[in-house]
Amino acid sequence: GNVIYNQLCFLRWLAMAVVGGGFMADYDVFPISKAPSLDDTDNNNDGGVYVPFGGNFTVYSKIKNSQGAGIPCLMSGRTDEWTRMAFAILENGLEHANENTKMWSDMLALIDMRHNSAYQIHDVVAEGQDVLKKHGWSSKDCEEVTSNKMAIHFSHEALRKGYIRPGETAEDRPYIIRRFLAKWHKACNEEVILPSSTST
Repeated sequence: GNVIYNQLCFLRWLAMAVVGGGFMADYDVFPISKAPSLDDTDNNNDGGVYVPFGGNFTVYSKIKNSQGAGIPCLMSGRTDEWTRMAFAILENGLEHANENTKMWSDMLALIDMRHNSAYQIHDVVAEGQDVLKKHGWSSKDCEEVTSNKMAIHFSHEALRKGYIRPGETAEDRPYIIRRFLAKWHKACNEEVILPSSTST
């Protein structure tokens, strides 16, 4: 595994605590719903960015067929909740530091913590492989796949399992995402902000 990458994945939890909490999303997560309206009178983050669910730590993506195992691609929480989770994630990583099976990541730590009621799950992120369909995208897919979702996660695994054009690789991810979002916008008649065509 990539040691530096996994180290940075742990450090981002601390970074979120330092900046005052709020939402954190992976760079390959794209919104497909409008942002909630922000009401300062309902702010529960001690003057910081508004977060839903009382500011309790929330993970918005779940591993399929798991018992509440979260994927850390879209999360939110108050400042104190990010601080709590940051230390819990780091402590979990230290507990597994000497295991010889695989490099312990923040995702494995989050999965391991699911039985401790450390966070709540709201499964509203679609997996990229479920939208990258060979037949394209239709209004029926809008209803069946993305109607109750907030975002789509175009992970490396999604590109491996979903349909992409012959010759395309993970390096073509910006173009694959732009192409899908354009199709989604047309079929679902929804507004969407496309990533820059110069993205890499």
